[in-house]
Amino acid sequence: MRQAWVSCVVYLDIILVHASTYAAALNNLRTVFELIAKANLRLNPVKCSLFRRQTSFLGHVVSERGVSTDPVKVEAV
Repeated sequence: MRQAWVSCVVYLDIILVHASTYAAALNNLRTVFELIAKANLRLNPVKCSLFRRQTSFLGHVVSERGVSTDPVKVEAV
């Protein structure tokens, strides 16, 4: 069985699906969507963002360059 963090990261009600290529992203999304459906769960389309190159997550910025501290959080300090 694949380890979840290889293709996605889950924290409470947040699911980040990631991949290094577009084709891999589609495959990972398909797998995650199938598992969500199998568990009889639903996603709220308003809260979903697909194919983003960068996102903020728990005070960090996650992108293809890696994970860095969110500049907005640093300003507050």
